[in-house]
Amino acid sequence: MVKIKIIQDIKELDWLEIFLGYKCNYKCLFCFENKLRFHEKTNIVEDTMKLITDWYNLWKKFIIFSWGEPTLYKDLYLYVTFSKKIWYEKILIHTNWTQTCNFDYLLKLHKSRLTGIIFSYHWYW
Repeated sequence: MVKIKIIQDIKELDWLEIFLGYKCNYKCLFCFENKLRFHEKTNIVEDTMKLITDWYNLWKKFIIFSWGEPTLYKDLYLYVTFSKKIWYEKILIHTNWTQTCNFDYLLKLHKSRLTGIIFSYHWYW
């Protein structure tokens, strides 16, 4: 009975945010992940794709890719494209701005069906 209640409660949530890892190209003084920004999680593609699918199956329509700097992950296009393919309505990245200043990069993200960008930039290097 408890499991059914938890599933019902999860279905009431509106969105999913996936932290891709610590990798970051900034050196913000306030960052509590400071030393971890040089470490990249490995073999996260399969787990990330499963998470995207599982949460969509719970009728989530809104997904955000964030943490560290998601645009530094080569598989970001794959996640965005896959999310759109299985019909997420809103697909956003939470970025520190630097990669998206590159017009070609931004265009490639847009073509992969990204629907929004959350900018978070801090000039504390």
